[in-house]
Amino acid sequence: MCIRDSCTLLQKEMMRRFASVARAQSVRSAATLPEGFSFIESKVNDKPLTDNYEAMDVLRLTLTRQDEFIFKEENVKCVTVSTQNGDMGVFPGHAYKIAKLKPSPIAVEYTDGTTKKFFTSGGFIHINNEGSCDINTVECMPLSELDLSSTEKELIAAQAAVTNAKDDRTKAVAEIRVEVLEAVVQVLKH
Repeated sequence: MCIRDSCTLLQKEMMRRFASVARAQSVRSAATLPEGFSFIESKVNDKPLTDNYEAMDVLRLTLTRQDEFIFKEENVKCVTVSTQNGDMGVFPGHAYKIAKLKPSPIAVEYTDGTTKKFFTSGGFIHINNEGSCDINTVECMPLSELDLSSTEKELIAAQAAVTNAKDDRTKAVAEIRVEVLEAVVQVLKH
């Protein structure tokens, strides 16, 4: 018997064992669950499409970096972010969406019309259609705390690290650093 045949037999045996265990578990759990979907009939109340929906005036924003809150359910007018698919403005009532953020600015417009800008090195945005928005970032700083000249110096050093990298891991880390620093420089110049 060749190695391929023995691997195929082993896979079949594993699948058969898994199937018999799964069948035994489904028989056991079927006795505890109500039949069909009757257990959720009283739990879910869909709103008819013809009903009026509540107009939301504010967006509840939570903005975090690692394990620290920058905003915690603060009422704002809107948030503008850059995702892998392009720029996105988030207003109250926005459709549900999850997106990956790229190194870019985050603009927060308050209800009084003032705007505060931050820079993130990346993260995720989770928009809920009930009026909240959660932005989880790796790092996020007020744009006013970043300095163009020191960032340009760091960018030159990071570019040199890419060309002088001795292994793939070191090169990959340096390339990520270059990507973030290039984005910071571009934002600070404009």
